[in-house]
Amino acid sequence: MLIDVFVWIYIVFSAFLLGFAGLQILKKINGYFQEEADVYFVFGICLLTVYAEFFSLFHKVGLLANIFLIILDAIFICLFWRDIFSIVKLWKGHKRSFCYILIVTILLGLVFLKYASDPIEQYDTYLYHAQAIRWIEEYGVVPGLGNLHSRLAYNNSIFSLQALFSFSFFLRGGRSLHGINGFICLLFMTYAVCSLKVLRTHRFHTSDFFRVALVYYIASQKDMISSPYSDLFAQGMILYILTKWITRLEGNKIDYKYYIDLCLMCVFAVSIKLSAAMIVLLALVPAARLIREKKWNEIGVYMIYGVIMILPFLVRNVIISGYLIYPYPELDLFHLDWKMPAYTLVYDRNEIKVWGNGLKDVARYSAPFSEWFPIWKEELNRLQLLEVYAFPFLAVISFSIGIIKAFKQKVLDYLEIVIVMMAIVLFWLCGAPGLRFGGTFLLLLPCFAIGKLAERFDDKIIESDYEVMECREVHLGTEQFYVPIEGDQAGYYDFPSSPYEAELFLIEMRGSSLKDGFRMKNEYKDAFIRNDGIVMEENIFK
Repeated sequence: MLIDVFVWIYIVFSAFLLGFAGLQILKKINGYFQEEADVYFVFGICLLTVYAEFFSLFHKVGLLANIFLIILDAIFICLFWRDIFSIVKLWKGHKRSFCYILIVTILLGLVFLKYASDPIEQYDTYLYHAQAIRWIEEYGVVPGLGNLHSRLAYNNSIFSLQALFSFSFFLRGGRSLHGINGFICLLFMTYAVCSLKVLRTHRFHTSDFFRVALVYYIASQKDMISSPYSDLFAQGMILYILTKWITRLEGNKIDYKYYIDLCLMCVFAVSIKLSAAMIVLLALVPAARLIREKKWNEIGVYMIYGVIMILPFLVRNVIISGYLIYPYPELDLFHLDWKMPAYTLVYDRNEIKVWGNGLKDVARYSAPFSEWFPIWKEELNRLQLLEVYAFPFLAVISFSIGIIKAFKQKVLDYLEIVIVMMAIVLFWLCGAPGLRFGGTFLLLLPCFAIGKLAERFDDKIIESDYEVMECREVHLGTEQFYVPIEGDQAGYYDFPSSPYEAELFLIEMRGSSLKDGFRMKNEYKDAFIRNDGIVMEENIFK
């Protein structure tokens, strides 16, 4: 367990540095300064995985890959040390929340270290997960490896990440660490617990229901965390992306620039497991806005960025199986001597399907819904069974909410989210509906529908609430303030605020905390020309 602590600290620094560098690129393109700490680490984990996949195309993933990663970390420190210092100082400036997050992270870290160190009980880990990781550790990528074992052709990107931090080159006896899922659980759980909006606002928020779903899902997987299986990362990633997306919508962040990082995560999620493929549909609305505004240069850069996120996964697919996406022989684009026979892909796909729907007989792969559903539902607990039967009803409610939002607020994002969630569930049900592969997808529509209804219920049981005004973020020292986008009204929720941004340039904080108060900057104290108590605007910036 002690070695895992050092490895996780190493992952924390590497994920942050890669995430910071990756988000700095986006900042240079659209000018959006990302302040949310969790995004740096989650985006960093995505980029670490992409790095490991790229490295595996040229060399085995072991000592040399870590040496290059450390060099890369050092380069990013040299390039961005001022910006890194500023963002860390900003986080530390929120002392109360910073200490709370730190304590929660340490406590949850101890919990997940324990679970990550438990004996592995997942069957497929000994069937092919461990072998896939070993091949990456020893050779990187091998042409036609899927012919040796068809399951190796699934090429889940998390296996490359596992190989990068397995430290098999360092440990005695040829051991290989397998604690990546534990770290991923820590990352998602810390975010979900520490970002609950109800604790700050004492009101219902739809995004909080998704946070609870994320906590519930991770808690339900506690006995599987020690396994390097891909389902946990894939489903956790989908819940995380949807939670962040809805949270930003709740904050009236409509501009496309607020969602580019999440769009790139959507593209990356496909490489973790194909069951996450429908999440890519979320990128359509920001893409449509970019096209409508004719921002062709930005579109080109984002497309290149997205290709980088998914390219190593696709290249590894071709090398391992001979196909762009396994197990879909319909995408037969290459003529390679190591290409797996098409019937192997079809058989493998059908086998996964029948095991997912409970039939467990490949010959019955074409069994109709009426035949496999009664068998499949026997594996569901009462809550899951209720979610399945309520799906059509919840789909109608959620879709109606999305339509109402689209017409009243002229915002298509909620409607898109509903469609994407429905697509995720249907794709899973029509493919391989095993609970391990996508059981958490059954929580998506209930979280959305109940969350939206709870928001309306919240408005009915208490007095009329303060109206939410449209504000943007401004900084005074290390503290975040809000300024109205139009007019001078900030209302209640955007706190603390100033009616005019110009006023913030004239003052400074008396100490490190808001409670220490404010004072006029010395250079402005005697610079104003006053006329009947009114400050002349033309002298404000002298």
